[in-house]
Order: sequence, then C-alpha cells, then structure tokens
Amino acid sequence: MKKADKPNFNGLHWVDDQKRSYPYQTLAAQVIGYSNADDDGKAGIEQSQDEILHGAVIRKVQERDRLGRVYDETSNEREKPSDIVLTINVGYQNIAEQELAKGVKAAEAKSGIAIVMDHRTGDILALANYPTFDPNTITESTTDNIGNKAIQSMYSPGSVFKIVTYGSALEKHLFTPEQNDRCR
Repeated sequence: MKKADKPNFNGLHWVDDQKRSYPYQTLAAQVIGYSNADDDGKAGIEQSQDEILHGAVIRKVQERDRLGRVYDETSNEREKPSDIVLTINVGYQNIAEQELAKGVKAAEAKSGIAIVMDHRTGDILALANYPTFDPNTITESTTDNIGNKAIQSMYSPGSVFKIVTYGSALEKHLFTPEQNDRCR
C-alpha cells in the first residue's frame, strides 16, 4: 500500500524540507533577521535567539574514529522550542520605516536609522534601518543592508547626546526653538 503523497514514478523521491516565511517582508527585517536553508539563524533575533527558537540540545551523540576525531554528530533530543516576544509595535515600526525612507531620500543620504522608545518603560517600539531587505528573498540582498546599524555601529557620545543637551535646554526654557541658531 502506497501513501497518497508518494510519487508514482520509480527513482522519484520526496524530501521533507522547510523554509521560513516572513509575512511582514521588509518590516523590521534587521531586527528579525533571517535563517538559512538549514534553519540556522544568520542575523538578528533569528541568530541571537537561535537556541531558544529551536530548543536547546539535551542529548547529542558523536561518533569518533580510533584517533578520537568526530566524524558524525547527531542531536537526539531537544527541549521544546520557545517563543520570543518583542516590544516592537507593528504600527510604530511601519511609520518609522516609511518616514525614515523619506528622510534618507530627501537628504540624499546613503542610509539612516530610527529608534522609537517608550520613555516610561524603555521598551523599544520601533527600530528601523534604511535601506532594508526582504528576508524572504535574502539572496537578492546586499550584506550592507542586512546588519542592524542601530545596535551594531559605534557612534561618538558627543554626536548622540547633542539632542539630549538640546532637549534639556528647551525644557528649562533657556531658549526657544525659534532661537536655535544661537545654539549651533
């Protein structure tokens, strides 16, 4: 008796395979990352939380030759995979990415980043990079677009904290936004 889903021709065989699907396509692509054909996370959350997403290996069997070199290794048991819950808000993420793309194009810049944070909790509500990529079609992406520059790039504190100083001076009414020419 043959299974209904088996091929009807000799020499033709089915191979069970899986492929990750990213329904939001480019949305938060650098945050989510992607996995390769072997289901190994290669960037973003997919990479940093790979063991949690697959379940940690509990038992691994290694076969060795007489010199002790491993020639075969199989994972027999894994913990149950867990979900990863992010604080990213789809609505804020979508707006941040759209506005960032507009801003980068208007400034004729090469790239840009935007971070939206809840000031009360510190939760990251959106983390956008431009240009971005589609993890569903990773082979069409360039390596420059895959990295999350918001967390992987280094910035001098002076450049980053100018806005903090400016905001504090505004809050203390040391000047008004109309007078900001004197603050440069």
